[in-house]
Amino acid sequence: MVTDFFCVDVFGVGPYTGNPLAVFLRGELYDDETMQLLAREMNLSETTFLMSDSITTMDGIPTVDVRIFTPVAEIPFAGHPTLGTAFVFQQEFLKQAYPTVNLRMKAGVIPVDMVYEDHRPQKLVMTQNQPIFGETFPSALIAAILSLKEEDIEDSTPIQMVSTGLPFLIVPLRHLDATNRARIHSATLEDAFREKELPNILIYTTETVHDHDYHVRVFVPELGVSEDPATGSANGCLCAYLSKYDTNRRGNYRAIVEQGYMIKRPSLLYLEGERNADQYVIRVGGGVTPVYRGTLMRS
Repeated sequence: MVTDFFCVDVFGVGPYTGNPLAVFLRGELYDDETMQLLAREMNLSETTFLMSDSITTMDGIPTVDVRIFTPVAEIPFAGHPTLGTAFVFQQEFLKQAYPTVNLRMKAGVIPVDMVYEDHRPQKLVMTQNQPIFGETFPSALIAAILSLKEEDIEDSTPIQMVSTGLPFLIVPLRHLDATNRARIHSATLEDAFREKELPNILIYTTETVHDHDYHVRVFVPELGVSEDPATGSANGCLCAYLSKYDTNRRGNYRAIVEQGYMIKRPSLLYLEGERNADQYVIRVGGGVTPVYRGTLMRS
């Protein structure tokens, strides 16, 4: 069996920045075990599989089934794989400038809007699911997990679990220095969540490296990702969180997030949030850059 795959960089700010993603074009050829083996072989934070035999239309919008794997497990949704896979789907299968495509994932159908330049998507924007606001946590515990002092935590908003398809613990910090110093203390984390899944964690501050709105770092210990360079799902949760708690901004919410600087993969994510009572519209966008195309020689 000979099949092709692509590697693309998502949310990058130039060549070889952002979050890399492998996309296999004919995922229907592989069983679950082989998909997991291939994701482990790629050794990226995520690898996706386009189920090309599922391509159809939904209300006139091209739609395809997609599965997402980390090196250790399948997951229901992730942000940068959504945009990267939508880019490859449009370029390789559709080859027309459709303004929107749908990706059908285990978390549901995710629409992705595209802005084109020279027949190639230059900006892609996904609309995420309605947010679920979950458990809150004490600052002393989370500071210990992050190897920080309690005074490093910004206490004007809660430390809270939020999900738009994949849950993240949102942790506000006071200063960029604290964001840079943060390190997961594995023993404290595992002890605190002994009877639960280890949480995905997003830390953020309003102090930034460049002239953007927020500086973010993301840790995904449960899925074998020590630090992620650009995380669309996590930033969707952040967008929902900010839309709920930022009293200085009402109605439509816009922000630019920088991420990945500590691991030399600088990235930019564009957040758009709308809140009407308990209903939200959460959108996360950015660019996708193709890097290389490969051929799998055997399954």
